[in-house]
Amino acid sequence: MTDTTFTKEGWTFAQVPIGLMLDKALSDGAKVLFGYLAWRQGTSDNAWPSVGRMASDMNVSNRAIQRRVRELQDQGWLTVTERSGHSNLYTIHATPERDKSVASPVPTPDASDTPTPDTSVTQNDSQLNDKDKPTAATHPRASRNNPPHQAFYSAIKTVCYLDDSLKSNQGRLNRTAKEIRDSGRYTPNDILRWYGRNGWWYRKHWMGQKGNRPEPEMIPKTLGEARAAEQPRAPATAAPVGWSSALTGERNNGNGHTASG
Repeated sequence: MTDTTFTKEGWTFAQVPIGLMLDKALSDGAKVLFGYLAWRQGTSDNAWPSVGRMASDMNVSNRAIQRRVRELQDQGWLTVTERSGHSNLYTIHATPERDKSVASPVPTPDASDTPTPDTSVTQNDSQLNDKDKPTAATHPRASRNNPPHQAFYSAIKTVCYLDDSLKSNQGRLNRTAKEIRDSGRYTPNDILRWYGRNGWWYRKHWMGQKGNRPEPEMIPKTLGEARAAEQPRAPATAAPVGWSSALTGERNNGNGHTASG
């Protein structure tokens, strides 16, 4: 075959960029999904298959499709436009368009740019310039009461068993860590206690009872339920002395016993 230029004649081929094929941050499934959307898009500017249709055509679950879409979005290969009452619009890109509004992975600075921290000394707020001091608007509660972002990131990664060498997973972990930390209501230890093995997730939540590990996105949605389950229930209070029930005729004599009227 001398002519290596593929054409879309008859929708026979689905072309994908070489850069995408070599992108180590993407799973094989995400790359196949890109080719599928390229085929669906044809000569149009975008495609709009439903999640269910994509899952059926590719013989995978809806959750797998959603996970692959997030991967392509996080790496800038896909733009998703939500439409009320209709399926989303999917626009693929020949080169990745990095969306700076998406939370970036936790950076690893060069050693030359990062001073070695002195863990034996704690810097007081009074030693900071006004512009450097944390504020309630950016960090709910005082900074000394709110653990650092990395602590939440590590706790979520631990309970979800996620490989954060994938940039798509780094994005998911960062977004979830930021959401929980900004709420100012929970600590990394709460996450480890409630979503670790033998924790609330595996004992009480129906997904955990089936052996499913928590997804990062599920944790913020269920933290309130986990905390409520941990709170002890208030003991039942005795009826006031002299009180009698109109239904049973029982009366509280004040000695810890009731008597029938």
